[in-house]
Formats: sequence, structure tokens, C-alpha cells
Amino acid sequence: MIRKIVTAIAVCCLVMPMLATAQEEEGKLARMWVVEPKDGMGDQLEEAMKAHNAWRVENGDPWSWNTYHRVSGGDLDHWFIRSPGHTYAELDAYRDSEFSQRAFEHWSANVDQYVADYRTHLAEYAPELSHEQPDEGPYEYFWVYTYHIKAGMGRQFYAAAEAITGALKDAAWPETWWFTWQLDGERMPAMSLVIPNANWAGFADPEQSAFEAVSAAKGESTAAEMWADLFATVESVSSTVYHRHADLSFAAGGD
Repeated sequence: MIRKIVTAIAVCCLVMPMLATAQEEEGKLARMWVVEPKDGMGDQLEEAMKAHNAWRVENGDPWSWNTYHRVSGGDLDHWFIRSPGHTYAELDAYRDSEFSQRAFEHWSANVDQYVADYRTHLAEYAPELSHEQPDEGPYEYFWVYTYHIKAGMGRQFYAAAEAITGALKDAAWPETWWFTWQLDGERMPAMSLVIPNANWAGFADPEQSAFEAVSAAKGESTAAEMWADLFATVESVSSTVYHRHADLSFAAGGD
């Protein structure tokens, strides 16, 4: 079950300021907008967003955007629109661009009337703790676990996460996982573990759990200590599943 997978591979990365600064120029930032529909206008909002998405493709939006909605947890009628792979300088450049101004005007004229509220968030990808497999995908479902770290324990958390991640990679554990740290929010510090799959069936138990993989390489007592070190730094955990909408998403430049 997914809980078993997540408990085993919660090899998470905390957003520490020094790391965020070091990775800024590598384009690891993601900008996300949360769009809440007005009561009774969910269908109208979706259709307006599809038309706006098509407008962005036709007009050569230089950023890639992926649009999701939650299929578990709360806010099931909200839309989550996310663009990854940026630096802080690129956030300024896109905001100030002629395209961005035209896109804002198009959205305001055609979509905004169906929206009750907006929120925006920033996150940063942690490639050093993630396990990418380029031959997999496309992914449609994303199980996201958000970990809230105890105050003052960021360095301990990172060290424990780094140790487990390294052991999993050394053991050639074949599962895919991503880590991002949250750069804003009411409960900080926080990070997210993302498990992507093409469908619900992909969330079934793997043949070998991460704990079993590390135990085989390091010994069960050492593996148990590594997980204990990690979870001693965690205050709470929440989770949700997102579904990506291909008809509301596109690659940079509309390719």
C-alpha cells in the first residue's frame, strides 16, 4: 500500500536557505497558482481555462504549465496551475514581459469572472534527493506527502534524508520519487515527497520496499536507526493526490 511505500522512502529534503541560494541559478524553482471557482461556476471556469490554455499555446507562452486538481483530501474543486524549472531572475523577466501582460489581460477578460479567490506558492526541486527515470511516464497521478519539520531540526532532518537517499540509490532501488521543499506557507519549514504514476495501479506495493532495500545493503538495525533519525525530526505529515489534466497543460512554446 502507498502508506508502506511512503513510510519507507520518506527520504525528504528540507528547504534550508543556504541550499536554496546555491541552487537558484540551476532553475529549480516552481511557481504555482491555486484557483478557486465561484459557487456553481466550476464548469464555466474549466471551459474558460481550456480556452485560455489554447490562447497561451497559440501565442507562444515561453513557460511550460501543468494543471491539476485534487482527487483526495480537501479543495477538490480547486485548480492547481504549476510551472517548473525557473530561477528567481526568470520570475522577474516573465512578470515584466510583453507576453505576460497580454496573458493577464486575456485571463482577466475571459476567466476571472468565474474565480472566487487565488493563492500562489513557490517550491524548489531537490534533485540530489530525487530519483528520476527518464524512460518512464507520462505521469497522470501524483501522490504528495508534505512533511512539517520540528523547529530547529532542519540540519538533522537533511542529514538523515541524505543518508537514506544515498543508500537507496546505492542499492539501485528502482522506484521513482521526487522531493521539493516549500518556500512559503503557514507551517514552515516543510518539504514534499512526490510519487508519480501513470494510473492508480502504480501505487500498489513495490516488490521490495525501500526499508527492505536499505536493510539488505546496510543491515536491518542500521536501517531502523536511519529511519528513526529521520522521523525524530518530523512534527506532522499530510497527504493528497493530484491528477494532471493534459488539455489544460502544455510544454514551453506550445510544442
